[in-house]
Amino acid sequence: MTNIQLDYRFANVSKNVGNLLFKPDQLSQLASKASKYQFNPSIYVNPSYTNLPNDTLFQILYFEDVTRSKLNILANLQELNDPLNSISDKLKKNNRIQQVISNHVELNDNVEITNNNSSSSTIKENNNVIYKLLLQDCFGNLSYAIPLENLEMLSSNKGLLFPQKIGSKIIIKKNCQILNGCILLTSKDFIFLGGEIPGAQNNETWIKSEIAKLENELSNLKK
Repeated sequence: MTNIQLDYRFANVSKNVGNLLFKPDQLSQLASKASKYQFNPSIYVNPSYTNLPNDTLFQILYFEDVTRSKLNILANLQELNDPLNSISDKLKKNNRIQQVISNHVELNDNVEITNNNSSSSTIKENNNVIYKLLLQDCFGNLSYAIPLENLEMLSSNKGLLFPQKIGSKIIIKKNCQILNGCILLTSKDFIFLGGEIPGAQNNETWIKSEIAKLENELSNLKK
């Protein structure tokens, strides 16, 4: 775990980026330098590969497991939001939503979804779990990153809803490849710092917001 203090937030800090505090150790100072640069993905919308011009500090706002169905992710978030009621409600809601998406979603034959009653529900897999990362720089810009290989930071808790804490900090290095505004990560392209946004994963407002987004996506499959 890095010595960077864990409670600084990036959300809506574009006017206060100078107020981020870093300790004097070498890694924290590296992060401090990287916090001075921003990444606006709209500048990099290009069909050819480009490169990140500077070491840049990000926090990870979401880990989306693209090998897991949205229905399964929704069930896990509902368990986090209301663990007592989710057990009985989940069957009713899942049956209703499953009818909506049954003709639209084809699960990978190599991935078996397990619906247990734990907020740390796992998936049984033959292939690797693949995550899409939602990133935010110190100026509030949002972007996506896609791993091009197995990354240790995503493998240590493989199969859990979140392999690391929401708000984990990461320095993405200069010359990392970018394609159409999406950062392409290999193990040599970043330094994982750890950290978190305290309470984010148990924040009722945040969880309900994610639930609403998923329910909206699933309901749109009707159309």
